Amino acid sequence: PLFINSNYTIIPKVIGQSIEDQQYYLDNNKPQIINQSSLAKDMKNLSEGEHDIKFTIVDTVGHDVSKEFKFVVDNTPPQIIVKAPKNNSAVSGTVDIDLDVNELPPAPTDWLVVKTPTQVFHDLKNISFDTTTVPNGNYTIEITSKDRAENMGVAGITLDVDNSGPSVPSNKTASDQNFM
Repeated sequence: PLFINSNYTIIPKVIGQSIEDQQYYLDNNKPQIINQSSLAKDMKNLSEGEHDIKFTIVDTVGHDVSKEFKFVVDNTPPQIIVKAPKNNSAVSGTVDIDLDVNELPPAPTDWLVVKTPTQVFHDLKNISFDTTTVPNGNYTIEITSKDRAENMGVAGITLDVDNSGPSVPSNKTASDQNFM
């Protein structure tokens, strides 16, 4: 079935002459006259889950045509789970970013997009970010996830990159060193 959210608009197009009656049945409820504003209102008020809509058109001669569609209303954005690293972590070298998405079924493509300062990754839950390719400082990794109904989940991780390495303070001069 088609996955939609409450922002989806159904615009039925009735083609023909001498139309006598045009109705829709939403979830087998009583028939409603096809009217864009009432249809839009009915669609906005649907609960999440599977639904069906049936359109029935009758002309003045008595011919009738009906068409039924099944669809799933999904208004909940995907939940992005950042397993590692923790937000505001101090990192250096290559950092493994481990993610998960709580959404079934996800969008066919671009269900997960991860933007690092140097690359964009598509549809991968585990990526490596080489922090040696960027100057030391704070960076936000932007993560978005999309489901089949076009709902968007957003998350971010701020990382403090420091590749300066450990330093040992020294107050000796070259003349103080002993050579053997």
